[in-house]
Amino acid sequence: MNPDDRPETTNGNDRTYDRLIASLEMGLGQLQVLLASCDNDRQRLAWIDRYEAELQGQAQPLRVRLDATEPSLHQAVARALADVTDPSLPIVVTVTGSEALGLTGPEPIEKFLGYLQWTREALREFALPIVLWLPERLLPELPKKAPDFWSWRDGVFLFKVVTQAAVSPSEIIPERIELQPSDSNDAGSLSIADLEASLAAAETQLGPNSLAVADLLRQLGDRYADRYRAGRGPEEAIPAEAYFQRAIALYETHERSADLATSLNNLAYLYESQGRYEAAEPLLRRSLEIRERVLGADHPATATSLNNLAELYRSQGRYEAAEPLYRRALEIREQVLGA
Repeated sequence: MNPDDRPETTNGNDRTYDRLIASLEMGLGQLQVLLASCDNDRQRLAWIDRYEAELQGQAQPLRVRLDATEPSLHQAVARALADVTDPSLPIVVTVTGSEALGLTGPEPIEKFLGYLQWTREALREFALPIVLWLPERLLPELPKKAPDFWSWRDGVFLFKVVTQAAVSPSEIIPERIELQPSDSNDAGSLSIADLEASLAAAETQLGPNSLAVADLLRQLGDRYADRYRAGRGPEEAIPAEAYFQRAIALYETHERSADLATSLNNLAYLYESQGRYEAAEPLLRRSLEIRERVLGADHPATATSLNNLAELYRSQGRYEAAEPLYRRALEIREQVLGA
């Protein structure tokens, strides 16, 4: 992926992406309707690129645009299936184009919503996950004008648009997690109990060493680490560390470099929160090394790792070691996004 097209991440977006990829991996081979939204064209395409790349080897991702004059979801999915090249692989269909509806008048939107309302039975013939990307302005219309379709959706995934002006130098860290007041107050987040139930199901259905299991382990590590940093008690760090370590081992086995780098970073952040700086530093260095090797020295994710290592040094009062890392991270970001 071109660095300019890398999705802009916020902590909330990372959580949303984790939920989306876990839903896709758990739903392979069965009908799922997943509604996603991102109102920036380049960032939307970048998120699609990201999950399609992550699904390679597990599934055959297909993309299709809605027909502007006959915007039927069923017809769009049927058209996409004409491009299947390997019938032995599960299929995931991504449907875009709804963002262009209504630009010349309300009729295409009304037709689109009408098709959605009466499409349930027709979609049952598709044993596959469907990711339907919608502009945020359309989401409030679905419960009103396509209530039947809305009632049997399998998930809603809202990605926030992030602009350069919204990102300060200290916020180049997509993996560092915002504190959450509870496990499930955010309607877009699964509770720890839900995640652990999903983990048990994934281990049974897909095997204890599957990538879906690794993703759920990482999410559980993040959630328990959130609780620890929110002051729930030192005991919360114990399952957080264990889940991260299991996720890291699986990502190493599957050679998933991007996920491995993220998990190393998140475990390091837990250690840093505990004051275990000597344990955190080698993990951050390894995360940086992976990203430099796999993505390149000037990739935004490399800037993230540089910034994270600099933050660790700053926390220790090692300002002379931190400064050049901060400078290099900012140079990369200015080069990619513009000064």
